[in-house]
Amino acid sequence: MPRPAPDPRPEPQRKPPGAMRSVSRLGRRAHDAYLAFGVVLSAGLLLALVGLLVLLALTEGVLDGETARIDAAILLWLDAHATPWLDRAAVEVTALGNGVVITVLTAVAAALLLRFGHWPYALLIAAAAAGGGAITAAIKELIDRPRPQLFEWRIHFPEPSAAYPSGHATIAMVTFAALAYIFHRIGGRPAVGLVATAVAAVLILLVGISRLYLGVHYPSDVVAGYIVGFTWVVVCALVAEALERRRRGTGRRNANEQ
Repeated sequence: MPRPAPDPRPEPQRKPPGAMRSVSRLGRRAHDAYLAFGVVLSAGLLLALVGLLVLLALTEGVLDGETARIDAAILLWLDAHATPWLDRAAVEVTALGNGVVITVLTAVAAALLLRFGHWPYALLIAAAAAGGGAITAAIKELIDRPRPQLFEWRIHFPEPSAAYPSGHATIAMVTFAALAYIFHRIGGRPAVGLVATAVAAVLILLVGISRLYLGVHYPSDVVAGYIVGFTWVVVCALVAEALERRRRGTGRRNANEQ
C-alpha cells in the first residue's frame, strides 16, 4: 500500500509558555535599561571631563593675567550703573548662596527625600553641597587670588577668603542644580522638571551677578565657581543614579520573592 505524501506545509511553531515569554520580556527590558543607563553614564562622564578641562584652561588664563582686562571692565561697568535699590537687592540675593541658607535648605530637602524613601537623592543633595564647599576651599587655598579692589565693596566681609573660585557661585550651582535634577527625576511630570530647571537657572545667575555687583569677585571667579559646581553635581548625580537603580532592583527582587 503506497505511503501518503508528506505535507509540504511547515508545522506551526509552538508558542513558548507564558512564564518563558515573561522572562524574555524582562530580559529585553533589562537590556534596554542597561543600555540607556550606559548612554547616560557616558554623557555624564564626558560633561564632567569637559568641565574639568575648561576649568584648567580658565585657571591658567587667570594666573597668566589674560582675564584681567575683561574682569576689570565688567566690574567697572557694573559700578557705573549702581543704585541704592540695586545695592539692597544684591545684598538680599547674594544671601541665597550663604552657607547658613544653603545648609538649612539642604537639610530640609534631604530630610523630606529620606521621609519619602528617596535616600539616593538625599545623598545627592547632601554630597553636592558638602563636596562643593570642600572643593572650592581647596582651590581657593591653592590659587590664593586676592579679591578685587576696583571700588568700595557694597557688603561687609569680616575675614574675606581668597577670590578664586567664587564660593557663592559654586554652592548656588551645586545646590540649585541638584534640586532641579531631583525634581526632574521624581516630579512625575516633565513640566515640573522644566519649571524647576528654569527657577534654578535664574537663581544661580542672580547669585553670580550679585557677587560681581557687590565688588567682591571678578567675573572669572564666578565662572570658575559655576564650572566647579556643575562638574561636581554631574559626578554626584551619576553616583545617585547608580544607587537609585540598585535600590529599585533590590525592591523588585524582594517583591518577586514574596
